Amino acid sequence: MPIPRFISHLKDERRYSPHTTCAYERDLYHFKSFIDNVTDDSDILKVDFHTIRSYVVHLMEEGFSPRSINRHISSLRAFYRYMLRHSYINKDPMTRQGNLKEASHVTVPYSEDELKELLSHKLYEKDENGVRNRMIIEMFYTLGIRRAELIGIKKDNIDLSSSTIKIYGKGAKERIIPLPPPLKKSLHDYLSSQYTGSVYLFEEKEKKLPETLVYRIINHYLGLVTNKTKKSPHVLRHSFATHMIENGADISSVKELLGHSSLVSTQVYTHTTIGKLKSVYNHSHPRSRDNRDKGETQKH
Repeated sequence: MPIPRFISHLKDERRYSPHTTCAYERDLYHFKSFIDNVTDDSDILKVDFHTIRSYVVHLMEEGFSPRSINRHISSLRAFYRYMLRHSYINKDPMTRQGNLKEASHVTVPYSEDELKELLSHKLYEKDENGVRNRMIIEMFYTLGIRRAELIGIKKDNIDLSSSTIKIYGKGAKERIIPLPPPLKKSLHDYLSSQYTGSVYLFEEKEKKLPETLVYRIINHYLGLVTNKTKKSPHVLRHSFATHMIENGADISSVKELLGHSSLVSTQVYTHTTIGKLKSVYNHSHPRSRDNRDKGETQKH
């Protein structure tokens, strides 16, 4: 069967996370159900561009958002590229199908003061899993890692002697991230208190933490310090990147820390507040300096 073969490729060769492979599988079987109902030949390897186009229209009529439809398109594109590369098909039906235009959404990062409060030890004292939960949040904000990356961290990925941690990102791509002194100390204390036989840094019943549990942890504690709507691990990653850039880190370095394959993905974090733009202008532009000097002269 083509779909199971492709999903096995994602799991075994590309090393995609269970969450990602399930999403691909769900999208592909949703499309398979569509062609079973609307075409005479339900072979997923025999569809053409017009069938793909009809499916996109169907998703639109069903009320799917452009973002959700683009995810389905991306799943189909990856599937048919794989099938073409391995000669299961002679022509890619996705060649002419582009993505739908999505409305731009700006993710507002948390302020440094909000995150300082989030890492306050007093928030976690009454929680039996407080030490673990604070460690999770500190890892997200200090390293800017993804949820699946955090869950997959093994104890032997951490090298306190060299102050580094090994992270496995999308497609099992490996990157080494330096550990700042405060995080290194937190990790040392946390590891010293853990069961020595455990494999992963964070475990529950001797297994990796479920992604839904990690989301609930972040959502709960962020709810204690902010009224912002978005309270997810990704917003902590977004805050990490934004604060790095605002405090002088070059975008190429931030790209490497985040594990982005393209600089375009990192540029979303270069947005700047109007207040910061005014500050930069007042301190950098010659006209602004001239006006400031005139004001100081008039005072004297």
